[in-house]
Amino acid sequence: MYYKKHYVDGGACIVGICDSNLIGMTIADANASITISGDFFLGTSASDEEIVSLLTNEDNITLVGNHCVTLAIENGFVDESSCIRIHNELYAQIMRY
Repeated sequence: MYYKKHYVDGGACIVGICDSNLIGMTIADANASITISGDFFLGTSASDEEIVSLLTNEDNITLVGNHCVTLAIENGFVDESSCIRIHNELYAQIMRY
């Protein structure tokens, strides 16, 4: 998996996390389309444990890919019913305030 942190005005951090095999791909179906661009997602390669730490500590996270989203579900960060599937890949967002 890869993650990349993006800092915006006011110091807020947006984190993109994706499965490694999806970088550079566009996944689409009749309802949605997303391009998994290196600009947003390709930063640091990370283990499951590192991703769980990010999920614990960050407040605005976009996840794309079956592995990382399942990891978020299994560790209680995302409810499976709130995820969507785009062309056989899971997608989820976490926003805490």
